[in-house]
Amino acid sequence: MDSRSKSILRTTPMIRCLKVLLAIFNFIFLVTGIAILVLGVWTKVELYKYLELTTDYNPQIPIVLIATGCGILVFGALGCACLFKGTPCFLYVYAIFLFIIFIVELSAGIAGLVMKNKVFKIPTSKVNHCIFFKN
Repeated sequence: MDSRSKSILRTTPMIRCLKVLLAIFNFIFLVTGIAILVLGVWTKVELYKYLELTTDYNPQIPIVLIATGCGILVFGALGCACLFKGTPCFLYVYAIFLFIIFIVELSAGIAGLVMKNKVFKIPTSKVNHCIFFKN
């Protein structure tokens, strides 16, 4: 065997492993994108009635959530195409971008979990304040 065939034999299992890991992360990524998109649409359609009662309501928040969810879905679809194409260079670049975005999503989720009490306390106090002073 020449050195090129040995190199191919060594990288082929690694590429397969990378494809499986990227498929798993891509699935998680697509699910979070769908969840963010659904949350944005739900906020825009249903929750705006309650959020408008507060003084801190920003009407662009649902639009940002919808755009972020759509962006994640587009990026996930490109990732699926990259996985099926199987070019090693594209796989490595996609893996790096997916890892960076996954870390950003994870840190946003942790920040939301840590600040959960503060986030839920503000709308409750504002709604109670509006109800108290309207009556």
